[in-house]
Amino acid sequence: MKIKYFEAIIQLIGFSILIIAPTIYFLKKSRLLNEEINFYVLAFQLFDGIASFVSINYYNYIEQHVLGNFFINLLGPIGMVVMKLLFVIPILIILEKEKNDAAFFVKTIIGVLGIAPAVRDSVRLIMGV
Repeated sequence: MKIKYFEAIIQLIGFSILIIAPTIYFLKKSRLLNEEINFYVLAFQLFDGIASFVSINYYNYIEQHVLGNFFINLLGPIGMVVMKLLFVIPILIILEKEKNDAAFFVKTIIGVLGIAPAVRDSVRLIMGV
């Protein structure tokens, strides 16, 4: 396997730093989210949105899902990141009130559903598939 788009690695890292770090910093300071797992889940979901944003904005990939397309048509490719913020943060706030194993399990599932496609899309993008 050869790297076709090395610049995509830089873009993914750069946008991740620019978007994820300030978002988590703000949420920690505002105390909207307190449990550490919430920040991982949010970071994983945001990385998925960033991978989609970079792929669509710079490499002419397309979004296949109806909701994602709605946000892209409304806001442009950055709509993928906005969509993740609008859906994941309220869910995490609701689940944080539940201090049980079921809430932890749901958060874990949400995190996996973010990081798995993020890694897949990032690798596909970098390899030019």
